[in-house]
Amino acid sequence: MAKEIRQLPEVTAPATTDWYILQKSSNNQTSKVSGSNMIPNGSVDNTKLSTTVGEPGGNWKPWTPTITATTGTFTTLTTTAEYTLIGKTCFYHIKVIENNIGTASGNFIFTIPLTANINASYGLCGTGREDAITGNTLLVRYQDNTHFFTSSAIAANYQLVISGFYPIA
Repeated sequence: MAKEIRQLPEVTAPATTDWYILQKSSNNQTSKVSGSNMIPNGSVDNTKLSTTVGEPGGNWKPWTPTITATTGTFTTLTTTAEYTLIGKTCFYHIKVIENNIGTASGNFIFTIPLTANINASYGLCGTGREDAITGNTLLVRYQDNTHFFTSSAIAANYQLVISGFYPIA
């Protein structure tokens, strides 16, 4: 027989050093909130909130991936990359122009911004497209917890646009 609960236990204030991600139901906007901005009943003191989605929580940050090939080396690449962290999930986006592929061949391998918490059974870690010549779809796969790769993505003047997400360690 289930026990009926007539009164909920008292809620205490969160530690001021803790951070919480809150989501408004009206517009799905997320905000990072310090425990010092919360009051004992679990609600938030709106006068202390920032309009910026905080660290972590949605601000895209640039990063410089190291890009290699299975064999050989690239001569000239133009790369822009950014990532954001929401909870324990890293979202990333990379654009690479392969100006001069040099002796590079095989798989297109890139470092990821944060250490992954996955293994080879994870499968796909992102998708992309060659955007200048072929329009081919790219499937990004796990290599290890700091590198992902895609095949059929190395050729002169290719422009790769890749996005994905993965759990972090």
